Amino acid sequence: MGLIALAVGNAYATQLLDDYSIISYMTDEESPIEIKDNNPISNGEYLTTEDESHAVKVDDGVTGYINNASVMTSGDGSYGISVDSQNKVLYISDSDIKTSGSVSDKENGGITASAVVSEFGGTIFMNGDNSVESGGAYSAGLLSQVNDSEKMVNNTRLETTDKTNIVTSGENAVGVLACSSPGESRTCVDAVDDEVSDSNSYEVISRADLKMNGGSITTNGINSYGAYANGKKAYINLDYVALETVADGSYAVAIRQGNIDIKNSSITTTGTKAPIAKIYNGGELFFSNVTAVSKQDKGISIDASNIDSQAKNSTIKC
Repeated sequence: MGLIALAVGNAYATQLLDDYSIISYMTDEESPIEIKDNNPISNGEYLTTEDESHAVKVDDGVTGYINNASVMTSGDGSYGISVDSQNKVLYISDSDIKTSGSVSDKENGGITASAVVSEFGGTIFMNGDNSVESGGAYSAGLLSQVNDSEKMVNNTRLETTDKTNIVTSGENAVGVLACSSPGESRTCVDAVDDEVSDSNSYEVISRADLKMNGGSITTNGINSYGAYANGKKAYINLDYVALETVADGSYAVAIRQGNIDIKNSSITTTGTKAPIAKIYNGGELFFSNVTAVSKQDKGISIDASNIDSQAKNSTIKC
């Protein structure tokens, strides 16, 4: 699902965004924005093609508002939306956000090309009719992350209401990802059941919260999770959400010490080795009024590694 820009000189390009049938008119030049005040911005078009170049950012101390925006990035490690500290807030409504790059420099921690990212104490609220796509490997549709390794920050928040539809197509991607200090030897996008230690030498205090009310999540790449809570203080709440994973090895729900609460929703996995849920090294899963179908695998898998001495308690309530 890469971005194909058809442009000559400064001419405008017409790009058809896959299944969404949205026509965007954008120049062949970089057009990112850093929101510097509280004035609402409507009908903006923001594009970046360079690596590690986010399309929409928020300045320190600002509560920003964007409406009916078209956001695209094609570089590796380039977010569509970035809110990256505790004094930044962004409201998004009726917008289309798409990334097609992959993770950059994964061996050294790396940066994903996730579509909407709130991190390190930032806050994002999404309402209205939003479409979110990530096309690259290891990239999330929505990402809420925080790390206490240097200093404790406020809880990170990413919340949606109304109708936000999320589609991922890359391998090892995630529809919605909450990550809080997953271990000093691990990254937020490491597999839920890898054998790397998830211990930390510091107390994990800050939460990564991700709440989604209404809409849908679909992952199409192999080993791609629908919802992933990675780390002790990672929390995901889904209410009235249709969640589907299509490919092999793609769990609908993945938990490594985190917490996922799903209500009034439907879950389907289609591929092989794709149970409804995988809980590894402890965590909590809550289902209420949920219809879940795994077409080629079992319902819930609980497992643990032998490399950590900490408790690996798992809780499931339906």
